[in-house]
Amino acid sequence: NAVLVVDDLYVDADGDGLSNKWEWDHGFDPLSHGTDDPMSSANGDADNDGIANLLEAIFLLDPRVKNTEALLVPRREEDAWIIDYTRSSTEPASLYIEWSQDLQHWLKPGDAEYPAGALDIDLNTGDPGEQNRRIVLPITNTAGFVRWLAHPDR
Repeated sequence: NAVLVVDDLYVDADGDGLSNKWEWDHGFDPLSHGTDDPMSSANGDADNDGIANLLEAIFLLDPRVKNTEALLVPRREEDAWIIDYTRSSTEPASLYIEWSQDLQHWLKPGDAEYPAGALDIDLNTGDPGEQNRRIVLPITNTAGFVRWLAHPDR
């Protein structure tokens, strides 16, 4: 038996991208890095719903309960697609949307060819531990595809 003593529950002792607190709260071993149970790692999917544990942590979902609704549902407003979402403010991870015209070459925010006017806005209306955010993707005459990416900031 191992004993882990930390003064910051949001530390990630095993380096798998999930905070110790989140792992403890959801019945995972914060020291395993998924080696004992791959389904408990950041890339694992403990409830087999197609949403990796890291995304479940970021979007304040329960990794032991299948989520049947889409995480992000865009809506059209005038000349843009709008995606509103709530995320954890305690799970340090970078989230961004990449854009492609051909599904082979993906552009990240900041790339010169990335659509102008794309925004990720902090709405600052969340409860403690939550962030309400909005993605704005301008509608252009160029056909394209988007994908959502997340990675731990550890």
